[in-house]
Amino acid sequence: MTELLAIVLCGAAGCFIGGALIQSDPDGRLATLRRRGRIAGAVVLGSIVLFVIAGLIEGLFRQVVHDVTARYALAGATSVFWFVYFGAPRRPAI
Repeated sequence: MTELLAIVLCGAAGCFIGGALIQSDPDGRLATLRRRGRIAGAVVLGSIVLFVIAGLIEGLFRQVVHDVTARYALAGATSVFWFVYFGAPRRPAI
């Protein structure tokens, strides 16, 4: 589940940048691309961390645990964790 989330986040970052090509702000297309590129870059860097976590789960947990129930439990637990992490209300950024 973690690697699928990372893929979706990278795709969303690409769409966010692509939206700047279609509809730019009054500042101009290059300024919009620069601003959105920085935001999308941060999302992609966070996705790299998710890929590392997914690699650790695949490399360690999957090789050690052969019980299908435990594997599904881990997939469910990570799904719930990421849903709560990204879906929980947060304070607005300053």
